[in-house]
Amino acid sequence: MLSTRMKFSNYWLLVLGAIALSGCGQLEGPPPDPTPTPVPSPKPNYFDPKDFVTQGTPLNAASDPTKPTYFVLDQVMSGTTLKLIGVSANGARGTSNIYHLEGLITPEKGQPGYDDVIKTIQNWTIDQHLDVELDTKYPFDNDNQKQVQVYFMHKPENSRWLLNRMLVRCGYAVCDLNQASIANVEGWLNDEQFARQNVPPLGLWGTGVFVKIAQRQPPPTPTPIGGANAASAPAANPAGAAGGIMPGGNTPPTSPNPSGPGSTGPVPAAAPK
Repeated sequence: MLSTRMKFSNYWLLVLGAIALSGCGQLEGPPPDPTPTPVPSPKPNYFDPKDFVTQGTPLNAASDPTKPTYFVLDQVMSGTTLKLIGVSANGARGTSNIYHLEGLITPEKGQPGYDDVIKTIQNWTIDQHLDVELDTKYPFDNDNQKQVQVYFMHKPENSRWLLNRMLVRCGYAVCDLNQASIANVEGWLNDEQFARQNVPPLGLWGTGVFVKIAQRQPPPTPTPIGGANAASAPAANPAGAAGGIMPGGNTPPTSPNPSGPGSTGPVPAAAPK
């Protein structure tokens, strides 16, 4: 005979079993609160030195004994004009020649910001082994100077940077949309916008130097290689675009910062050498 306590326990086991079989045992508590969507992290200001680069004819090549191995800076004559000296593999130095940095508008001598641009170029290129590429389509400007793009090695990044573009990117030049050249000045407008809209604005933009660009008037179009029937110069920029020369100036950087102050993008640690 089962004891009364055992009978009572068996009774409740049968009741609980019946409840489970009826499906009530499958009931669950309320679902947990949904996990909040995480706030996306801001993306860094992305900079790729290989963007907006148009290759010209190399004027130096280590593999070509008829050309210098590299160039060195002799003098910064203006924001767009340099004197460069070719150096051969054995260290022999050639003569100093004048080259025009194509695709740029910078303050002219006597205008505010001129000294800042000069010092900036010096800081980035002195004691550098420079690579120089000649414009393959428009090799000479209206003053019969060779139109070039100049590259310098930025050692913290261990990459070759285009001087022409970096002057725009860091706010020390604006794009010349009327000069006939193969330079990707339309692409550099992204850099110009970045420098102008950065907080705080970069280079000369922060001083009000570039307010309107009166210089963006169509100059005489040089004849490209191939004669007058070759492709014409880039279309003129409509009047009223931003830019120009106004009073102002600031301390030139010792190294280009392509991502601007406070950015999480690549920031050079020291002046390139």
